[in-house]
Amino acid sequence: MRISWTYAVTVICGVMTVLTQAASAQAAQGAQSDWSLSGNVSLVSDYRFRAISQTYRGPAVQGGFDLNHGAGFYAGTWASNVSGNQYPGGNGMEIDLYGGYRFDLDHSLKADVGLMHYLYPDAKVAAGGKRFDTTEVYGALALGDLSLKLNYSLGDSFGVNDSSGSFYLDLSYQYALTDALSLSLHVGRADIRNGTQGGATDPNYTDYKVGLVGSAAGLSWGIAYIGNNAKDGAYTVVHASDGSSRVVSKDTVVLSVGKAF
Repeated sequence: MRISWTYAVTVICGVMTVLTQAASAQAAQGAQSDWSLSGNVSLVSDYRFRAISQTYRGPAVQGGFDLNHGAGFYAGTWASNVSGNQYPGGNGMEIDLYGGYRFDLDHSLKADVGLMHYLYPDAKVAAGGKRFDTTEVYGALALGDLSLKLNYSLGDSFGVNDSSGSFYLDLSYQYALTDALSLSLHVGRADIRNGTQGGATDPNYTDYKVGLVGSAAGLSWGIAYIGNNAKDGAYTVVHASDGSSRVVSKDTVVLSVGKAF
C-alpha cells in the first residue's frame, strides 16, 4: 500500500498542531519551568535510514518534537512516510518514540543513553507476517564536534528473524565552515545478526556520508552524498503492483529543507 501525500501531510500537520498548543501552554507558565519543547518539520528527496532508502528512493515529509528537562532527561517522537513496497500491509508510516538522559562525563566529554522504538503501524513481512517494529537501546559519546553512537537491538531487528543483538555503529563529525554553513561527515557499520551471511544477500555493510548543512531565509538546507558497500541482492525491493524491482541501497545525493521551532 502506498501512502498518499495528503495522508502524510495531515499526520505531520496534526503533530505540529499538538506541538504548537503545548509550546503555547509552556510559554504561559513563564521562565520557572525546567522543561523546554521544540519541534521540526522537513522535506527530503529520499528518506535514507542508515544509508538505505525507506521510500523506494522517493521523497518524504517528516517531522517531530522533543521535550527536554534541564537535568538532562528528554523524550520525543518523530514520523515519516515510508514505502509500502518495503513495509507492506501498513499505512505507509514510520513513527519513532524515544527517551533518554544526557550528561557530562567531564568538561569536554558528553554522554547520552536511551531507548528507541520504531513503529510501522500494521506493516508486516509478506512471508510469515512478522512485524517490522523494532526496539533499540543506544549509547553515545561526544567530544566537541566528534561523536560515536551505538544502537543495539533488544529483539528482532526490522523484520529479520532471530536478529536480536543486531547493532549499528555511527561515527560522525560536524565542522563549522562559516556561521551559517557546516560540513557533515559520517561513517557507519550495520551488523544484522542471523541474517543471510555471505554471498549476494549478506545484509551487513559499511556506509558513509559527506554533506553540507546551511541556514538561509529562516530554513535549514542540506545536500549530502550517501554511499555504502551493501550487496544489491540484500536490498533489492520488488514493486507491489507491477513486479519491477529497485535497489534501495544505491548511492545517491539527498537534498533537504526544514524548519526547527
